Amino acid sequence: MNEQFEIAIIGGGPAGLSAAMTARVRNKKVAVFEAYGFAEKLRKSHLISNYPGMPKASGKEIMDTFVEQAKDMGAEFVMEKVQAVYPGETLMISTTQGNFYSAQSVIIATGTAPVSLYPGEEAYLGRGVSYCATCDGMIYRDQEVAVFGLAADAPHEVEFLAEVCKTVHYFPLYPSTHEFTRENIKVYPKEQVPKEICGDEQVSGVVVADKSAESRTISVSGVFILREATRLDSFLHGLTVEEGSIITDLQQKTNIPGVFAAGDCTGKPWQLPRAVGEGNVAALSAVDWLSQKK
Repeated sequence: MNEQFEIAIIGGGPAGLSAAMTARVRNKKVAVFEAYGFAEKLRKSHLISNYPGMPKASGKEIMDTFVEQAKDMGAEFVMEKVQAVYPGETLMISTTQGNFYSAQSVIIATGTAPVSLYPGEEAYLGRGVSYCATCDGMIYRDQEVAVFGLAADAPHEVEFLAEVCKTVHYFPLYPSTHEFTRENIKVYPKEQVPKEICGDEQVSGVVVADKSAESRTISVSGVFILREATRLDSFLHGLTVEEGSIITDLQQKTNIPGVFAAGDCTGKPWQLPRAVGEGNVAALSAVDWLSQKK
């Protein structure tokens, strides 16, 4: 699949949906990529009193209104998790389902979530550590790999890796009832957890500890860390991120041409009105970018 869009928006929270609506007002072909339920954290808020025009509304009521309005205006929704964006004259987007999409511009509106890194994770990123089984699985054909399953879709990624890898060492760190039938998938009990990624120039193993604090190292060539929250600079190489926030100018432009960012992912204050406003600005900037390319 390689569906083409003028503007692709990664994230279906307030900033992303605001951007989608503004882009549709300007008659652009828009896709919103959303994998986790349209701002789940905001939906848990019982009362939001500082959003103009919707006094004493709950987060769920506000988000339901945003989603329906964006749909009614013609925004398309792609319920898949984005794993990578490849910069270029046309931006290519890959998802965990193995699908590819292209866009002339991208707005990142992923929100923010704390990501605690494993020791060795950052040091070996691109040298054995990956966040996308679909993207990098074939690199480890007939080799042993480890998977840290911190997301609901992790079992499906494990099944894919088992088709190409010699052995998949799976650490289920997210509640799941999935049952595996392939003999080359080794599922570790919850008492045994990964503590560190080790190696030399490349990943060579994972340190595993149990409740007694005794540890051992299993030998693997690659480690796949599958989280719901993804590091903001992990899916778009070269994106400028400081202290966990994407750096933008006042027009919500990032350092990568054709890529914009809005909402909580650009830093504090993490407030609904600010996110909506930044989404509007990002969409207008993307529209302007498209007009300059013609």
